[in-house]
Amino acid sequence: MSATEERSGVPTEVELFAMPGEDYMSREQLEYFRQLLLAQRRELLEAADASIGELRRRPALADEVDRASSEEEFNVLPADLTDHDGNPGRNVVKCNCVPVSGKPLKCARPMLTLPEPSPDPWWIHGCTRYARGQPRLPMTGALMTALWKNTPSINVYSERAEAFFRQYESIRFEDVHGHWRHCIPSEAGCALDVGSGSGRDARALAALGWRVTAVEPADALRRLAASENGPKGVQWVDSALPRLEGVASSGDGYGLILLSAVWMHLPPASRSQAMTRLSGLLAPSGRLVITLRHGPATDDRTFYPCDRRELDVLALTCGLVPCFEASVGDRLGRGEVSWETVVLVRR
Repeated sequence: MSATEERSGVPTEVELFAMPGEDYMSREQLEYFRQLLLAQRRELLEAADASIGELRRRPALADEVDRASSEEEFNVLPADLTDHDGNPGRNVVKCNCVPVSGKPLKCARPMLTLPEPSPDPWWIHGCTRYARGQPRLPMTGALMTALWKNTPSINVYSERAEAFFRQYESIRFEDVHGHWRHCIPSEAGCALDVGSGSGRDARALAALGWRVTAVEPADALRRLAASENGPKGVQWVDSALPRLEGVASSGDGYGLILLSAVWMHLPPASRSQAMTRLSGLLAPSGRLVITLRHGPATDDRTFYPCDRRELDVLALTCGLVPCFEASVGDRLGRGEVSWETVVLVRR
């Protein structure tokens, strides 16, 4: 039975809105919503069957991250929910949708709110094609990256790109990272600088002979960094943790992965996936360097607490253990802020 046939004899949407106030939740209105829910339930089940069938036809994937990506690509969606190009919600496209903050947002699906826990659970998808308040639906990894790149935590770095660029460039690589520099492998290879900011660290590593992939999700800051003159050997990538989409492992992996002043931007719920992804990119004899920020926020940016015990557990789960650790003061002179550096290697 079609949805139209199933709902015959009940008011249409136009008739529903034309009813007087005293008919609120009348028998006719309740029947309208009952039939609507039945139709949506049937469409969801049909979409689920189609997704399961597609997954069964696909070859089994050994890698956990690849398997999760494959499953997310075929999330359950009602048949009439598509992206803004009319596709079944698989391609990230630009649109004019805005969250409640009023800033432009990339979207791939008629997603109204982020699934919790999320970087900013209060964000509401403002697309006029769909009424606010619809049930949340699963999101793809590509959509999560697009949304994460457009949260206030990232937007602030684009909005004040020049100020942050000058701030980062005011401190030398040696002054910030000199205490762990002896952990850098003696033989230069491929390095990954996640959250590269002004590109100071990426350029310093390139000057040491490393071929650096510099990842920076803040568009304006990345453009400034890429325009700065420096040694060759730095490739800029627009991506973000926890998935680092578009970042490919080079050969046996990266000999050095650096996350300087990045971990505090990751919501705790995303850190396990981030560690798994980073571990998968690390070479067998590589070094993963993570700095943890301790102390209150000194401006309007959002920082999540960094717990060393949490980091150790996540690392151990991925087969990584610390080979070096140190605590240092803040190079910008903020007395209430301190930093903890952890260098991880494979067991």
